[in-house]
Formats: sequence, C-alpha cells, structure tokens
Amino acid sequence: MWRPTVPETNLPFLRLGGVLSEVGLQGREPPLLTIPTNTLRRHVCVLGRSGAGKSFTGMVLVNELLKQKVPVMVLDRTGEFANALRALQGVIIYEPGGKLSVSPFTSSDSNLSDGVEGAVSLMEHYLHVSIGSGMTPLQSRILREALLKCYRSLRQAVTVSELLNQLRLIQENSKYLKGWAESVEAIVSRLYPFSTGTLAKVFDSEKPTLSPEAVFKEGVHVVNLGVLETDEAKNLLSQVLIKEVFDYGRKLGPLGDLRFALLVDEAHHLAPNLRDYYSVLERYAIELRKYGMGLLVIATRPTLISENILSNCNTVICHQLTSSKDIDLALNYMVNRLEADRFISDIRTLGTGEALVQLNDTRNPNPVRCKVGLPEHRFLLEVKPAVQELSAAATAKKGDKAELNEPLPPRQDSAWNVYADLPDWAKGAVSQAYASGGTVLIKSLIDQGLSNREIKEMIHGPYSVFSAYGTTLKLTELGRKIAVIHGGKPKTPQIQK
Repeated sequence: MWRPTVPETNLPFLRLGGVLSEVGLQGREPPLLTIPTNTLRRHVCVLGRSGAGKSFTGMVLVNELLKQKVPVMVLDRTGEFANALRALQGVIIYEPGGKLSVSPFTSSDSNLSDGVEGAVSLMEHYLHVSIGSGMTPLQSRILREALLKCYRSLRQAVTVSELLNQLRLIQENSKYLKGWAESVEAIVSRLYPFSTGTLAKVFDSEKPTLSPEAVFKEGVHVVNLGVLETDEAKNLLSQVLIKEVFDYGRKLGPLGDLRFALLVDEAHHLAPNLRDYYSVLERYAIELRKYGMGLLVIATRPTLISENILSNCNTVICHQLTSSKDIDLALNYMVNRLEADRFISDIRTLGTGEALVQLNDTRNPNPVRCKVGLPEHRFLLEVKPAVQELSAAATAKKGDKAELNEPLPPRQDSAWNVYADLPDWAKGAVSQAYASGGTVLIKSLIDQGLSNREIKEMIHGPYSVFSAYGTTLKLTELGRKIAVIHGGKPKTPQIQK
C-alpha cells in the first residue's frame, strides 16, 4: 500500500510554527519559530488543558524528528498518535497483544541478584503510579524469594503465571507464619489480572516481541496503549518499555548528539507529583541527557506531574491553562518571578493551537507566542480516527460477559479462612461481580447501600477481594475463589447488610 513520505532534512533544528506578534502581521508570513534539535537532549515539556492542542504539538515534533532520522518511541496513551501518524512511511504501530507482548519479570542480567532487584523495582514503580504506594517490607521480601527461586529453576525466563505459581508455593509453606499468607495474597491480587484473559497475551510471555534495539533504529515507533482497557495495564506496559529503553541507552555509552527521543503522552500517569517517590521517568530525565537521549512529555496540568520532570525540561511549550495554580507553576519554569504577572493573561487567552514557548536560549530570553504547525503539518489535524485493528488486547463489546465456571478451591487454600471472616455484605458483592462476569460498578454497590469505607476494605484490606479500575471493581483471584465457595452464580445476587 502506498504511504506518503516525509522529506528528509539536514537542518539542525525542528520547525515548530509561526511567531505571533501582539500588533499583528498585516498579511505577512509569521517568522518561523525553531527548536535546536540537539536541545532535545535537555528535554521538552508540553502543557495545556484538554483540547488546547497539546497532541498536535507532539505530532509536529515527532514529524520533524522523523525528517531528521532521529529514532523516536511514542507511548501513546489514547491512540491519537497511532491514528494520525500510521499513514506515514517510517512509522511503525505496535498494538499490545498483537504485534507487541512483553515479559515484565524476565531478566537479562547475568547476576541473579541484579535481575531480582530490577524486577522488584519494576513492581514498586508500577504500584506507586497505579495506587499511590509501594509494597510493604514483607511483600518485597516475599517477591524477592519467589523471583530468585524462579530464576534458578527457569533460567531467568519467567512468565507472570510462573511467578504466581511460585508465590502460591511460598504461601502454602508459610501459612503458619504471621502475616505471610496475607502478604502473598496482596501481591497475587495485583499480578493476577495480567495472567488471564486478553491481558495475558500482552504480559504473560516468556520472551518480549519488541527489543530495545528495534526502537533505537531509524523511524517512529508508536506503542498504541489506547487498546488496553485499564490504566493499570497501560502503566505496567509503559514502565516495562521505559526500563528497557533506559537500560539499553546507558549500555550504548555517552554521546554529545541526540541519538533517541521518547515521547510520553499524559505523562502525569507515569511521573505523578507524589511526595517521597522518584519515578523511572524522572531518572530518565535526570540521568540520560549525556547519553544522547531526549524526553518529550505531554501533560494536561503541570501540578499533576513531578516537578523533577518540569525542572529538567529546557524547553517549555505551554498551551492554554485556566487554573491559577497551574499557570503559576508553569510560569515558574518559564520566566523569573518579577515578570510572571504580565504573562498570566496570555496563557488564559491562548487560542486552540497557540502556545507560549520558552526555549531558554540566548536567541529568545522571554516566552514567544506561537501558532503551532506549518501548512505541511495540517494533515495531522485532518486524520479521522482509524478503525482499530483487531488485536488480542482489544476490549470486548459493551455488554459482553465472560463465562466463569471454576471448581471449588482445596480445603487447605487460605481462601476458606478469609471466607469465614468475610461479612455477608462483602460475600454478596463478590457473588454479584462473579455473576456479571467478574466485574461490578462501584456506583451500583453504593446504590445498594455499601459505604465508601466498606468498598475500600474490599480493595485494600483487610479483605482484598477486588482490584479497582477507575469506576469499576474487578475480582482478584482471592475474590473469585470466595465467590465459588459462596455458591458461584446466584440467580439473584443480593448484598445483605
């Protein structure tokens, strides 16, 4: 199939758009605003409310990098980049579960201890960005023991299912140790969704299908996270890919030129503004500049993203913002405090596709107002949403329910002990979710009389029978076992209080 080509250019800068003057250009072409290509090693941050033009700005920068043959990987949270760029030559779209699968706990380190620590670190980062906290010391210890046993017996090629089996063995052998069964169950509850259903085809693999060597080759490599149903799945896949790119880039050694760029859409999901947490994306921003690796982050609100990211971005492109806190924080990284007041109204009144751009170089000491994009970039705005290719990770049609039909767990399983202590209202909620295919809306439980406190108890403890995915609760492995013990699929599930 014919695909349009992007003309190559040897220019040492990226063309962002035209400079807008306050007085008006009176029919003349606006001066061109450019960003020196090599300054991307000092990173770029694109900010702005929804609909202000952030994604288009990211697409323009990716299009310009493609012309200069700089390898780019795009973590596309919603599928916008995949839809807009898929027609270009040199762009490869990776659909999770189709062309893309990963193996989160398979280690390439020759040293077993290093491999274990890398996997534990990955799990910690995943939990921090997904639920706001990491593992307890005991949970970390249990995960280390399970991984070490897996690596010794499976030669470091470990699937999520194999790790879960090892955790179950540890649980069985330590059932008389205080707190161990509960800690194992907490880890299992977080990992189990990635070992079953459509997500298993993305995460439960011995060998990844996308190597870091591939994304460092010329072209644009777009990972379409939009086909994944939950933020948790998007977070874990992003963490795995960033870690692989990070490790591979360091192995290549220092470089004074831009060798690779990573674009992260909705970056606040991966580098949230949390106290006492240092994300893998922050490490990328701080440590990889000297290795020739650039970072482009896009975020809706600067107050949601880590200030370590903002403070390490040499170029700030700010579209319209409306929150005073967001405006103050954005200007803090664009101008000095004495000049900030005169730019506040500019940020509030920017039109769609317009931005204040702070390059932090001698050519433009102050922010410049810019209309992003040139005539040759307009095709990026005209792309209609593409019909998603069928992939193993595509979400089920609305209303579809999974067939659940499982045997009773053995009497020695810890689920029986949890079931004995579980309140009737929690058993009713679990049975209702099981009868609906494994999920239930939080709102439906509240409508039936459950409180927010009781719902949190079923997610975070002491019961941990559900995992939360936005406004939906999904049964954990423990929750599914409890539902089977309670009677499987009742014809009229009720929550009794």
